[in-house]
Amino acid sequence: MKKILLINDLLIGGGSETVIRLEKDLLLKNGYDVYVLSFGENDMPSTKNYVLSQSRFTGKLNKFILSSKMKNNITEIIDKIQPDLIHLHLISKYPLAIYNSNGLNDVKIIQTLHGPNLFCATGWGGLKNSAPCELGIGTKCFARGCLSLSKTLAYMQLKERYWKSLNQKIDLFHCPSLNMLNTAKRFGFENSKFFPLSIGENFKLKPQKQHQKRQTLLFMGAISEQKGVQVLLPALIKIKKQFPNVLLRVAGSGNLLEQLKKESINLKLEYNVEFLGFINHTEVRSFYLSGSIFLMPSVWHEQFGLVGPEAMACEVPVVGSNIGGIPEWLRHNENGFLVPPNDINELALAVIKLLKNDTLRKKMGQDGRKYVLKEFGGEKFSFELLKMIKSII
Repeated sequence: MKKILLINDLLIGGGSETVIRLEKDLLLKNGYDVYVLSFGENDMPSTKNYVLSQSRFTGKLNKFILSSKMKNNITEIIDKIQPDLIHLHLISKYPLAIYNSNGLNDVKIIQTLHGPNLFCATGWGGLKNSAPCELGIGTKCFARGCLSLSKTLAYMQLKERYWKSLNQKIDLFHCPSLNMLNTAKRFGFENSKFFPLSIGENFKLKPQKQHQKRQTLLFMGAISEQKGVQVLLPALIKIKKQFPNVLLRVAGSGNLLEQLKKESINLKLEYNVEFLGFINHTEVRSFYLSGSIFLMPSVWHEQFGLVGPEAMACEVPVVGSNIGGIPEWLRHNENGFLVPPNDINELALAVIKLLKNDTLRKKMGQDGRKYVLKEFGGEKFSFELLKMIKSII
């Protein structure tokens, strides 16, 4: 039986966690022996799941300074498992310890590029005003105001310590979007392959929409600047003028959560906003089914954005930013609307248009579900993932 080790930063929340759950189930069904290694929170208890963690301060330091202890711990786990293949997912926490682990020397390796971390020091994939960037980590990151000088220098030396060995150690890069594939190829990663992600099996169930007493907007993700949460409340004020009872349900946690809560009070939006905090993956589908429209106002260049197709699978149309990989699944005027990032007015107008027209909203929801089931229903992902793994082992 072939052994496969999946490695990811965390295993609680986020698109990479969803993909690992799908991958693990698929591999087990196909006769593989699967192990998981994460660095922090992990809600997938099993004797075959390993968790390594450090204090918050030490963890931040060891992103840039190689931790011999972390490197040795990773090597010991790999040596114990003796995997035939290692599949790296999101590894932004301890890239030096992972890439320099002796355990990687004689093992086949695939890496899925869930974000632009290899090519962008901020991880935004572009400038912070959403303008495109040619990417690449260097002094321009400081000159353009993306990072302080000290952080720029830190990321430059971090890149130097593993960049040259990437093509030597990674047998294949998996790109979940064409946007990421083009970036990877442009930076010389010719061993890159594109195929999109997949929704979970539970999203294939016929949606039983919850009775909505109020028209409900949904947001789920990190409560952070790159996800565009700063435009939600200003847009809600404009929407509320025409729909006084509208409700915005916000699911997620992040560094801007408390600020957003205070702003909702200052703007007298307590009746119109509900903060749910982090919701478990078992509750995600019910969350989508509670809404009329899903909002994805991302400012950073999303590489795929799995929450959007998940919402569409529940017959919920999406209003999202026309940036990164989002336009690869959000078809303007078909299953929702694309709007410019950071554009409060356009976001509000798109939502108002859908709230005013029940027929249009319902049709977009139904068309979105059909499209997602066809393109991201699991068959393509399963076929391509197994094909990719078999080609490497």
